Amino acid sequence: MNSLRLLFAQLGVVAILAGLHIYGIIHFYYWRFHWFDLVSHLLAGLWAGLFAYWLALKLDKEPNILFCVGVAFSLGVIWELFEFLTGVTNLPAEILDTLKDLLMDTLGGLAGVLLARRIDGK
Repeated sequence: MNSLRLLFAQLGVVAILAGLHIYGIIHFYYWRFHWFDLVSHLLAGLWAGLFAYWLALKLDKEPNILFCVGVAFSLGVIWELFEFLTGVTNLPAEILDTLKDLLMDTLGGLAGVLLARRIDGK
């Protein structure tokens, strides 16, 4: 049952993230508010932490913080690479923004594993 609750938690986070993203695009929040993308990265990291915890359970592994946060960080790196390759990010000029994004992905991953533990009853 906890596995299903973890899936619903992921769905909730993704729904909030998608809603904020669509709203942010429509109203130009990503360009008007420099902090808006940090919220998106935090929520994406939260989802990634929940996902990594759920995945570890499905693979009959004991989920640990390092694995879950590592998955969130790794997905953040992949996303930043995607942004660079598509011309969204201008590196090295925007390296501080990229590092802030990765920090938020990591903090979100940590929050995700802590929330997942609470849902899992551990």
